[in-house]
Amino acid sequence: MRARDADEKLRDFIMDTKSYSRQLVAKLTEGGFSITPADLEAFVLRLLADVNTYMHREKDGTYEIMFHEPFLSDYPKHTKDQRRRTVALRPDVKPDSEHIEFLALGHPVVDDLIAHVTGPGYAGSSAAFEIDATGELAMATGWLVVQELGVPGIKDRREVVAYFVHDSGTVDTELGQRLMRRAASFPNDHALVAQDVPFDELDGALQAAEAVGFGRLDEIETQARLDAESQLARERIKLSTYFDYRDEAARDRLASSLRVLADLEATDTAETRRIMPVWRANVARDERLGEELRTERVRQVERLEHRAHGAGDSRLLAVARIEILEG
Repeated sequence: MRARDADEKLRDFIMDTKSYSRQLVAKLTEGGFSITPADLEAFVLRLLADVNTYMHREKDGTYEIMFHEPFLSDYPKHTKDQRRRTVALRPDVKPDSEHIEFLALGHPVVDDLIAHVTGPGYAGSSAAFEIDATGELAMATGWLVVQELGVPGIKDRREVVAYFVHDSGTVDTELGQRLMRRAASFPNDHALVAQDVPFDELDGALQAAEAVGFGRLDEIETQARLDAESQLARERIKLSTYFDYRDEAARDRLASSLRVLADLEATDTAETRRIMPVWRANVARDERLGEELRTERVRQVERLEHRAHGAGDSRLLAVARIEILEG
């Protein structure tokens, strides 16, 4: 009974693997966030179009999609059962059928496509184009540098930053963020020809943006350390409670196996002699489990301590030559 109670407590204690839900995206589209359902839909449509996916919008707001090459070859795990699906791309679309997938941030297909387009080998990670000046965008020429900054920890902290490096060498954070937000609407800007791009200035622009990025990374690391100090004690308690439950269940299971084996050894019959090797194996298995749990506890505590003091990193996501000129 104690082993069963411990197992039930353990099941209550273990958190399920993080999975995507409509509620998560609903949170992104509420409150102070600037992400709208239309933004999410446009973003996923672009990802799917980038891998030649057929898409047809239905009257209820869902989409019939069919995967083609190169997606079929690059991601066979997503298409081994079916190439055609009916999906919803925004949280305010609520079809009646429970068989319709919600294809958005956190879905394995979308996550893999995001990893693809943010990888260093993606062709779209560099560009050069001309933008018409407006009341919000004054004339300027330079480089847009987009970086991902991150600090591993008990709770990882990551953010995407964009810097516009003027040809004068000045780094403009505000203009960089404005241009990155603008890019999310996929504007149809004019491409620059290669001979009009001053590539000899690129290294200097990257170095200038990197210096500012490292400054921001220091700020994230400082905040991460402060957060880790308050979280570490709580995480230690949670980890200890988790393994205490598992240890209790393992000890009770071993004790039960030992009792059965002792009873069998005390009853010397042909039938008990036949089944005795099975229970000796059960005892050996339960003893191994106890040792494995002790080893795993030490490993998880060490991993927790390591995560609490992780060093930050910076990754270049994209760079673009941008010339904002009078239209």
